[in-house]
Amino acid sequence: MRLEDMVCEGGFSFLLDGVAVSLPVPEKKAVSTDAWEEVYRFPGGLVITRKVTFYQEFDACDWVLFLKNEGSRDTGILSGLWDCDICLPFPADKPLRPGFRPFDPYFKVINAIGGAQSPEDFMPREFFLLQGETRGFGTVGGRSSSPVMPFVEMVRGQEGVIAAIGWSGDWYASVTRQEDAVYRAGIPDLHFRLHPGEEIRTTRTVLLAYNDGCIHGHNKFRRFMKKHFSIMGQGQRPARGPVAMSLWGGVSTEECIRRIKMVQKYEIGFEYIWMDAGWYGESRQDCPDEFSGDWGVHAGTWTVNPNYHPDGLEDLAAKIKEAGMKFILWCEPERALLGTRWTKEHPDWFLHAPDPAAETVLLDLGNAEARAACIDLIDDLITRLELDCYRQDFNMEPAGFWSHHDAEDRRGITQIRHIMGLYAFWDALLARHPKLFIDNCASGGRRLDIELMKRSMPLWQTDYACVWNYDAEDVQSHTSGAMWWLPYTGTGTGSITGNTYRYRCTYAASFVTARWSYAWQDMVETPEAVEEMGWMKERLAEYKRAQPYYTEDYYPLTAPCLSKNTWALQQFDRPGEGDGMVVAFRRSESCLSVAGPRLYGLEADAMYEMENSDTGERQVYTGRQLREGKWAVEIPERGESRMLFYKKL
Repeated sequence: MRLEDMVCEGGFSFLLDGVAVSLPVPEKKAVSTDAWEEVYRFPGGLVITRKVTFYQEFDACDWVLFLKNEGSRDTGILSGLWDCDICLPFPADKPLRPGFRPFDPYFKVINAIGGAQSPEDFMPREFFLLQGETRGFGTVGGRSSSPVMPFVEMVRGQEGVIAAIGWSGDWYASVTRQEDAVYRAGIPDLHFRLHPGEEIRTTRTVLLAYNDGCIHGHNKFRRFMKKHFSIMGQGQRPARGPVAMSLWGGVSTEECIRRIKMVQKYEIGFEYIWMDAGWYGESRQDCPDEFSGDWGVHAGTWTVNPNYHPDGLEDLAAKIKEAGMKFILWCEPERALLGTRWTKEHPDWFLHAPDPAAETVLLDLGNAEARAACIDLIDDLITRLELDCYRQDFNMEPAGFWSHHDAEDRRGITQIRHIMGLYAFWDALLARHPKLFIDNCASGGRRLDIELMKRSMPLWQTDYACVWNYDAEDVQSHTSGAMWWLPYTGTGTGSITGNTYRYRCTYAASFVTARWSYAWQDMVETPEAVEEMGWMKERLAEYKRAQPYYTEDYYPLTAPCLSKNTWALQQFDRPGEGDGMVVAFRRSESCLSVAGPRLYGLEADAMYEMENSDTGERQVYTGRQLREGKWAVEIPERGESRMLFYKKL
């Protein structure tokens, strides 16, 4: 299957005043060798422009629809808008006899759970589809990866197509199995007319085809994401994620600076200071950690709290730079509580919930004045504190706010305006600060769509890791599942140290620890504390060696699962360098002490040296031995792990 043979005119559909519209012959305009625009004109002044880009290296394409009313009166009602409505020519499957179930290579659809703050986050889900069957996927609440990821994969045998939905609000997609496969995606429940001169955009469609099996297809998709839909390594932005120590915002500047000096003195190896929530507002209470104090009710007053930080965080920012480190700061400008500064000064900037008793309101990024103020607010923080990473959270479900403010003949417009405003907001920050990158949190992993991946890196993939004693093996599965789609993602180690297995469960393309984050976590110089800092230094050295591999080709040698009585095995291969890494976890209840994984991407007749990072032991294997599983990883104890680095000789 080749998308290049199928990228043609149209590819979308809609109803106008309840009637299915036949697309006219478009006007075409070449933008570059691999990009063009198709302009479709309809009676009454409605103009739809489809902007298409084709990526020949990856056999991938994407397009976005722009809708404009160039007439002098309102358009008719647009509904049933599928931004993508295409047939994919998968061969038909043989009919099943009664009582039999489908199996590979029958046609199936793959999706994954999103960031739901649960042990099952990012778990893959597979559904076989027989002739005439349909499977649908979609969001709930207005955030693009809650409760499912905005990716739909269609597979038959070795052939497949990965579809990504580029929209940071609500979306819906369906796959219908016919003689071929019909894939549709768009914003659900749209029912609107456009005013004269009004222009909007809707979802981005991204499609990538492969012909050599699912596991190779996903590595092709990860490389495509890195090159065309990731902010990291683009322009002046860093190619690696942060190696960070978090500091809670309710910890005083004086204490934060003391801890940074300890990091320097003992050369622990952190490269970023990550200040999380609690630094803002007017609280006079002690807010020593995220589960204490009244810091949460100040969302909407985005000025530095003078009771914790009398210098406005500027002394802390200066100390971070002096220490040769970089600064990450958390903020959540889209959410506010009634009674906070902006809600009192500019009540017209906010959208209210259907429940009149609700205290939470949504900053309307579709309001140009509100959006400009938000850009200036964050721009001032970035400039004044010389932030290297701006961390944006979003701890609310906006769908009800949007629909509450829609007129009956404009359903969906408030959402569309908000999401367009979000993109304009982030694009303005990135244009003003060429070295800045954005951390996209959204309650941990609830806005992981391809549009925001172009503009951000998710450093905190799920809020499941917020509790200090989370199950590390669940987080191990989260990361394994998330990396299947995203080359750049991360999570945190929590507050526990001394357990190498636990820390390795959290390794990904970025690293943050909360060990010395909170006010009650004293960073002292007792012999025990110095030993602990030395242990952390060793872990960071190991992690920094491993970090470059996490964004390379990824082979989940075992599927993500929650069972405690198995092994979890991952391979990361860097084909351009001829090296890679195998990470092996013998889980806490596994009765097996030896595994013989089959590795990918290696040359059969080449020789590879495999180094055990725990013991320093080196062994040499042929690529054929490694590919066929004729080698062994031994882990004598339950709840232990191995990191093995290999290179071609």
